Amino acid sequence: SDLINNMRQAVFIINDKAEIIEPVSIFSHDIFGMGVIGKSVYESLYKNIDRKSEEFSKINMALEVIFNADDLQWLMMKDLLPERVFYKINKDDPDKILRVIYTPLFSKDGMLERLMYVIEDITEVERLEQEMIKEREKGNKKSILIQELVVNKKEDLNFFFVDTLKIFKRAMVNWKNLRVLISEK
Repeated sequence: SDLINNMRQAVFIINDKAEIIEPVSIFSHDIFGMGVIGKSVYESLYKNIDRKSEEFSKINMALEVIFNADDLQWLMMKDLLPERVFYKINKDDPDKILRVIYTPLFSKDGMLERLMYVIEDITEVERLEQEMIKEREKGNKKSILIQELVVNKKEDLNFFFVDTLKIFKRAMVNWKNLRVLISEK
């Protein structure tokens, strides 16, 4: 219990009725904002998932089928359980992003009796990752711009100066012709 309670993760087990049973880590209360012992996993972790959605149907089907079944059934159904869940304690709160790891607990007979959940709040980690991606994109844009300037600068300058000299020479010729015409008239 000391190990479970010192982790910064919610750890709990559900039975075949999708009911949360002990052991439950203390951090579960921090993530869910309530005690979860005796509650359904649908009332806690999955409470913000629309009951009419396909995602909820998949979760419900998986939890209905895996218990009292062998490891093959678990292997076929485990992908229906979400690894990321968006969770709000209250409607006005911002979404928490939870990473969920599932561990099946089998009986001696090889039948799935319980399912252990290890849940981690990764909201801040994902926010920082998004900021890093944005900063990297800004840095990439600056790098690309500098590379383009450096790569093309010599050619562009050469072209510019050659063109400028041609224009200047034509202007000088035109100016001389104009002076001759003015002096003749």
